[in-house]
Amino acid sequence: MTKADPQPPLAELEDRVRDGDTTITAADLAAAREAEHLASLHQVAENRAQERAQLDRDVSRAKKLRDGIDKLMTSDTVRARKAYAAAVAAVVELQAATTELAEKRNTIGGEINSLGLSPGGTGDMAAERQRRREDLHMNGVDLQLMDRRIIGLGTDYVALAQREAAGETLTPHALSSDEQVAEHRERQQRIADEQAAREAEFAKNHEVVVDHGLGNYIRRIEV
Repeated sequence: MTKADPQPPLAELEDRVRDGDTTITAADLAAAREAEHLASLHQVAENRAQERAQLDRDVSRAKKLRDGIDKLMTSDTVRARKAYAAAVAAVVELQAATTELAEKRNTIGGEINSLGLSPGGTGDMAAERQRRREDLHMNGVDLQLMDRRIIGLGTDYVALAQREAAGETLTPHALSSDEQVAEHRERQQRIADEQAAREAEFAKNHEVVVDHGLGNYIRRIEV
């Protein structure tokens, strides 16, 4: 072999020696062995360089994640903390306001009862209460606590607020806005119209019993 020849692998040189090639010298075997060892060292060096580069990238990403975690526990929480504090204050205010309304309703209800106008009763008592309510009505005074705008006793308005905030469409209650009430009425009317249309369409295609007093007969209305 000359210096210009590529270095054969050690295993190939060893096989040639086993096959009787006497041109292979100990120096050739040593050179091949050293070349392969050096190549393996270079591969280890390359692998380690890649590992270090990957570690550097991982460390960089980890630092950014650590910064994100730090913000998640500090500056990122500012908006949520303010909103939470506002929600707590709003719940406290809502509970206080509805409690006050409930107390006023109870007071008015007691006054209505003291006038002998409370609902219920039987016989003469019920008739007398009805007569007194009618007398007041004739004089332009109606006393009743069944209006939608009057707060309902035992209603959990905090729970209603949570459901509404979650996007649920609620049946209007005492604290609903006029817009919500109007939208609810429009929905109910639309549902009623659609149901009436379905019933009319159903009736077009079904048998109808007609009674003329002399007996029934069945006819089918064709579309």
